[in-house]
Amino acid sequence: MKFLDRIIPFKISDFPEGSFYSVNLHNIQIDEVEEARSLLDAKTIQRSHKFILIEDQHHCIIVQASLKHCLSKFINSPPQKIILTKKSSGKPYVKNNPIHFNISHTRECAVLGFHPSLEIGLDIEKFRKLPDYFDVSKQFMHPEEIIKMKDAESPLHYFFSIWCIKEAFLKATEIDFDKLRDYCLVRTHVNIENDSKFTYEQTMICLYHKKIKSHKLAICIYDQK
Repeated sequence: MKFLDRIIPFKISDFPEGSFYSVNLHNIQIDEVEEARSLLDAKTIQRSHKFILIEDQHHCIIVQASLKHCLSKFINSPPQKIILTKKSSGKPYVKNNPIHFNISHTRECAVLGFHPSLEIGLDIEKFRKLPDYFDVSKQFMHPEEIIKMKDAESPLHYFFSIWCIKEAFLKATEIDFDKLRDYCLVRTHVNIENDSKFTYEQTMICLYHKKIKSHKLAICIYDQK
């Protein structure tokens, strides 16, 4: 299938047990979309129709089909037979299988992450202008994180770094978004203006600024034991 050429594996030394893939979402062709649809169930295809723009519908189809294709390698099942179920938090999983996975995407690319035994959360963000970023920060940043953002060399870059970290943390731990402000993940000793690796309670979090071209990437692993 032609669309499978868009899926590129990459390694992250900080997570040797994890498996990671990027998916190129540039210039998707209609024949690739048709191929990808053949791997998906009717419910997933229907869900793609909630997007107004055709381009976004195509992105959804390619990303979901890429996920099914990669999952098939780990659970030894044809992509068409893999049924995803959602937890109460909305996070998808494969019933009766220990594999943990997560996805994140922008309009240009997607990242898929898999771990054999621990919960995983991913987020990618592309730096862009955001005039009201300070007001947005109050929705999910701890007051101490806001102070650090104000003091940063580039507050807007710092904003996107914390956003990326907190989104990955939320997706791994499945906490409520409204509670994110209660967690000061980026403490005094943590420098996120460069690539960083740190722990917070039962999680390990890594932030990369250049792992995915033009994007920040955050990965969070959560050990519930």
